[in-house]
Amino acid sequence: MKKIIFTILSLLIFSNSFASDNNLTILDVDSKNSNIIKIFVDNDIEAKDNKLDSDLKIFEDTEIENISRDLDNNKKINITLKEDLEKNTNYSLLPIVWVEWNLDFKIWDSIDWLKITWSDLDWIEEIFIKDSKHLSVIFTKTIESNEIDIKILKEYTIKSILLNSENKKEIDVLLEKQLKENKKYLLMMFSVINSSNLEYNINNYIYDFKTSKVLSKEELQKDDKIKQEQELNNVALNSAETPDTWPETWILFLLTFIFSSIIYFKKNFKTN
Repeated sequence: MKKIIFTILSLLIFSNSFASDNNLTILDVDSKNSNIIKIFVDNDIEAKDNKLDSDLKIFEDTEIENISRDLDNNKKINITLKEDLEKNTNYSLLPIVWVEWNLDFKIWDSIDWLKITWSDLDWIEEIFIKDSKHLSVIFTKTIESNEIDIKILKEYTIKSILLNSENKKEIDVLLEKQLKENKKYLLMMFSVINSSNLEYNINNYIYDFKTSKVLSKEELQKDDKIKQEQELNNVALNSAETPDTWPETWILFLLTFIFSSIIYFKKNFKTN
């Protein structure tokens, strides 16, 4: 019996340690490039090539001006946005704290007076979009929470997900559209799979980041060119500097010239 218990415990420990080897934690996100996001994780991703597959999603946090309960319907809230919703774009409705699910929906060619309904969900009935900045959300149950916190997230289309060829802890994500400056973004990634179908689970699968100054491809190339020119200038300046031994050498030359002159004049003086 003891052997059986020991074997089971050993298998559990082994399986847990094996699983932990395949876990990754996101340490940082670089969003300087306008359409490339660099994700840095804590461990190497083993792969024969740089192709990766993932459930990764990148969202832009749409700024909300106001959220209020509807006076006539205790299941309904009204949302006013600071910026316009965009046509032919995927969005995600993410209630914070008081509802545990998120909901994806898409806006096609028309935005005004758009009604999106669900019959198979037990927490939401309808999203009604009056225009690009005003929408209402109707839930299946009465809203009892005093605080209503909701995010409207715009999804970015991902063109490719690649493992960096030089750094196995860097995942490079190529986006179809450019990121915006000084905007809040949300990265959602539960796992990443290499070309050998080895799956890595992400511990902190939701990661917030904010862009500062975003550079286009041309700006990045220009920035690199400026840095290279600065490095060349520094090298040229260093090479142009007089070495420390040069002052001593000039002093020796000067002393030699003085003594040679003295000897020359003394010989001429004696001869005359």
